[in-house]
Amino acid sequence: MAQLFVNRLEREPAMAGYVRLLADGGPAGVALYERLFDVTRAGMRALQQAGVVRPALDERLRSAFLLGNDLAVLVLRPRVSQVVGIDLLARDGLARWSAEAFDVYANGLFVPVPAASQAKDAPMRRPRRGAGR
Repeated sequence: MAQLFVNRLEREPAMAGYVRLLADGGPAGVALYERLFDVTRAGMRALQQAGVVRPALDERLRSAFLLGNDLAVLVLRPRVSQVVGIDLLARDGLARWSAEAFDVYANGLFVPVPAASQAKDAPMRRPRRGAGR
């Protein structure tokens, strides 16, 4: 999927400029977001039907969440590039970003919670100060 995105950006570099429409909040931006949302939702439905993704607890929220993550790459590109030292929309940068995103989506972010029988025997841990921010 990352390769398809890179190829599309190379053919249509103005695509990233449409993000301004989304940020402005005018009628064109609202219409664009709704279209992107519909495409994202249809894509998730197709992936679910193909057995690639599990059913969502809330299909609309999941689609909005995923679309927000995708748009963040475009909106925050300069800031992310500054702190990580790669251009997110260059071929190598997008490949690295996509690999990390896929890992989080496929494998999760959090350490698995112990089974109920193990949890009651384990001592209660307090969160570290500042954790979760």
